[in-house]
Amino acid sequence: MTRLLLLLFIFCNPFCLSYGQSVGVGTTTPNNTALLDVSSNNKGFLMPRMTNVQRKAILNPAIGLMVYQTDGSRGVYHYNGSQWLNLTYGSKTDDEGFLYGNVSTYSGTNSNPIDLDGPIDIATFNDPKGLATDTAGNLYLAEPNSNLIRKIGVDGIVSTVAGINNGQQGSVDGSVAVATFAQPWAVAVDKLNNIYVVDRDNQKIRKISNGMVTTIAGTGFQGATDGPGNTATFFYPYAIAADASLNLYVADSYNNKIRKITPAGVVSTFAGTGVADFNDGPGNVAAFNQPQGIATDTS
Repeated sequence: MTRLLLLLFIFCNPFCLSYGQSVGVGTTTPNNTALLDVSSNNKGFLMPRMTNVQRKAILNPAIGLMVYQTDGSRGVYHYNGSQWLNLTYGSKTDDEGFLYGNVSTYSGTNSNPIDLDGPIDIATFNDPKGLATDTAGNLYLAEPNSNLIRKIGVDGIVSTVAGINNGQQGSVDGSVAVATFAQPWAVAVDKLNNIYVVDRDNQKIRKISNGMVTTIAGTGFQGATDGPGNTATFFYPYAIAADASLNLYVADSYNNKIRKITPAGVVSTFAGTGVADFNDGPGNVAAFNQPQGIATDTS
């Protein structure tokens, strides 16, 4: 033990003396004379803590270096090779500098779960599921308990897009004022601002466009049949996404598959064997276990 301590002293002492500074550890207030000031407890992970002046004094920082700045524009700073980026701009911290997201309620209240349209600060929701945006920034969501599709507009008004406001369940196509759903679970919006709904308990995919609701795929019976939309079947679909070419992708949960619907309404199995498993590989051998979410990227 004595030899080990001696070796550590021999190694550290010239280094520390050459800089004329020490390394502060375990403090919540930066030591202005310290090369680094690190704090760690059970609230977060260990990260160098320093002031704005200390961060800017680092010569030739390594690419990827991350530090926590405790003053000025506080937050986690990342050096990308040419500049420091504050990855947490706009976040909040507690007295010790631990980061918390700046979370606010955009719409909805803590009142009883009913469906009340109106300004976002008084509107209410009933177990909202899924969320999608259109090209203008309006938000759309499904409410399975109320069998409604709701909209949170950029104008600050919440409205019912489709469904009967008394929560009536059904599978009626037609105008948005008379159309009915059965546990709609998710929505997607394509680049033309058409809205697509995973109508889960109806085993259907529905479309809302120009004030009308139509069924684009699904017979209403459980199954895994591919083909034209009016003969294809699903088994409790849970999620949907649209790509740039107007194809739709559905997480067909109980079929353990990802299904694809072309703009012409033809349904195919994109990936998944139908057996609940977790195999990777080509789509026809890959396996899933009740997938319940899906998204597409720009490719």
